[in-house]
Amino acid sequence: EQWYENYYTMRDRGPFAPLPWGIRHLVTALTYRYARLMLYMQGTGRYTAEEVTSLRGEMIGVLGDSAEASRARSAAHDDEDGPFWILGGEKPSEADFTVIGYLAGCVGTVAGIRSRQPATAALVKSHPALIEYIERIHCRYFPDFELGDLEVAGKVHVE
Repeated sequence: EQWYENYYTMRDRGPFAPLPWGIRHLVTALTYRYARLMLYMQGTGRYTAEEVTSLRGEMIGVLGDSAEASRARSAAHDDEDGPFWILGGEKPSEADFTVIGYLAGCVGTVAGIRSRQPATAALVKSHPALIEYIERIHCRYFPDFELGDLEVAGKVHVE
């Protein structure tokens, strides 16, 4: 989504924005082409846009269900405000590092761009448990990192 659907945003306001006009266009075109080629070679670039949208919704839905179950387990056992872990354990796992990195990247503010993946960010924001998962980990472990606007259980968290 970042390069396929938001090419112009990434070119003009993304990581290559400081480059001079001609170089920026050349570098972003090469980056876009390389990203498409690599995704095609891996197999994920062979899906149609409809299949990608469906898979994206399914993935975020499964993560949302998992976060909801973990939040319920965590609330029954310990700290109400502390982070809960995506697999429901008492300590973070490799899955938590992967999931929080991906989700924070989807909904977070990077280089002045609200979200580099707006469709995925909208799906994530439709699952309150995922937003709470992101915010709890963010507040405990990454308070220096500006995350952007999140709505959690009716309150708006703006940094």
